[in-house]
Amino acid sequence: MAANPAQAAPVASATQISGTELISLIKKHLFQAPTLNFSCMIHGLVKKNDMIGLDELVWALQQLELTMNESDYHRLFSHYQKNWNQPKIDWRDFAENLRADLTDPRCEVIRQAYAKLDPESLSKVTLDDVARSYNVCGARDVIKGQRTEEQHY
Repeated sequence: MAANPAQAAPVASATQISGTELISLIKKHLFQAPTLNFSCMIHGLVKKNDMIGLDELVWALQQLELTMNESDYHRLFSHYQKNWNQPKIDWRDFAENLRADLTDPRCEVIRQAYAKLDPESLSKVTLDDVARSYNVCGARDVIKGQRTEEQHY
């Protein structure tokens, strides 16, 4: 794996990396990468059916700023391929496996955010609650004057 395609050339090795090990390396990369990349990847895949081909898997990994050699792409694809007669995989399984485990600090941040949205501990958050906590003044479309603050909400 490499950020630069020129660096993704195959490396002579006595052992081959498994699909599971590839997923672990991708997760490690995602932990260090901006989270928006994962959202962009999911947004692109949602437009597809549940099943994607190898070329779409390669596109998804490129959205995550990952470049691998061709044999690693094939190995990762075959790791998810359930029906050998159909050259497709379920992209939702792939995306689910990429999702990082929630660490204790991340869980605490989520709890704090939810507590801010639901200060009365009703276990119910409405869009109005979100709007009260969300400041749209810094949104690009509001700054550029393309939308009013109310339209942005």
